[in-house]
Amino acid sequence: MVSQGDYGTSEVDARVSVLDIPVHVISPGKALEVLARAVEAGRKMRIVTLNPEMVMWAQTDQHLAQAIRQGHLCVPDGIGVVWAMRRKGIKGQARIGGVDLIEGLLDHHAEHKEELKLFLLGGRPGVAQEAGERMKRRWPSVQIVGSRHGYFTAEEDEEIIAQVNNEAPDLLLVGMGLPRQELWLMEHWERLHVKLAVGIGGGLDLWAGRTKRAPRLVRNLGLEWLFRTLQEPQRFSRLMVLPKFVLEACLRSEK
Repeated sequence: MVSQGDYGTSEVDARVSVLDIPVHVISPGKALEVLARAVEAGRKMRIVTLNPEMVMWAQTDQHLAQAIRQGHLCVPDGIGVVWAMRRKGIKGQARIGGVDLIEGLLDHHAEHKEELKLFLLGGRPGVAQEAGERMKRRWPSVQIVGSRHGYFTAEEDEEIIAQVNNEAPDLLLVGMGLPRQELWLMEHWERLHVKLAVGIGGGLDLWAGRTKRAPRLVRNLGLEWLFRTLQEPQRFSRLMVLPKFVLEACLRSEK
């Protein structure tokens, strides 16, 4: 059920397949430790925060599947992925939200009074800048070395890569939605001079104050997805993937 291999990091190799997509078996604390050590050691890592929508999209999009598999650390962000892992015998697996993981890393550096350089890429015009300003107030040790909205064309890729590389951030947060953010990071990964990169989805909107985080009780119940949908009703159609995900996970586990 749990396999070992060269996918992932040298520190965390245990993983399980969820509909043919490998996800690491790892605790939130260990995941944070891996990120913190990567920054300290200057190790280059790309982190994937996996949810059921990504898994189902990857069933028909081989480029996205490749982008996920090539990530150095893939954590179960969606409660549906955690459920599928538990069905495979990983009883103690907890959800590792991308936002929680990044905030944990920022808290870690703040606690140790260590500077962390961030570059924020994505969101509508103004969102990344607002997110950076608010993050700087919350975590004074954070240095926002650059920000840019996600509404750019392929012709602007070279300019953006040069801008990122000029700052050489410790952490690149990319919020451009699925599957674009993962595909963009995979395509340009070898040329990006960063230590860590994470596709953060709507995290930039959250840090910018454009959306609200679900209360901790709601998160602990695994209902953050519902809270977000109530805030953004346009996301409702995307929930239609959840019954398909559950059905596929049940059918394949019985084969």
